[in-house]
Amino acid sequence: MEDELLEVRDSFYVGAYSRSLQLSEQTAVSSDMVAAEKEALNARCYLAAGMLDHIKGMQHSPNPALKATALMAVFLRTPHENQRKTALDRLQELATTTKDPTAL
Repeated sequence: MEDELLEVRDSFYVGAYSRSLQLSEQTAVSSDMVAAEKEALNARCYLAAGMLDHIKGMQHSPNPALKATALMAVFLRTPHENQRKTALDRLQELATTTKDPTAL
């Protein structure tokens, strides 16, 4: 079975976030599971590259990987301690109550 996201994932892991996003745009997916992983990789690329405008609305996504990425962005970027604490609490709750199907 072919791994549709192999190059996308490889580019992400070596820190080539723009390349990963570029490859992702060109990659057609064959299942909902692969689509969820593709979305998660894109979100993580946006976070790592500091492209936070792409992440803002993800806190309300049904995909736990997207929620986690959005919460991590809040945790890492906000200067307000109460917002950091809230984001951390929500991340911990998300980690204990959901299963991220895109996690290895």
